[in-house]
Amino acid sequence: MERLTREERAALMRRQYRYMDMILKGNLHLPPEKAWKLIGPDRAYHLYRFYNPEKKKKR
Repeated sequence: MERLTREERAALMRRQYRYMDMILKGNLHLPPEKAWKLIGPDRAYHLYRFYNPEKKKKR
């Protein structure tokens, strides 16, 4: 695996933070399991305000 430069790591961290921010603000809608994996355990408790088990899609 190729090592990343400082600039590449910084760009990756900015992109990850931007996606975390969009998820936490509710702008990006994902299933809870995927969102928890993307934002990490330290911020996952914020996702409970979006989770409503009674409001599942009926097919």
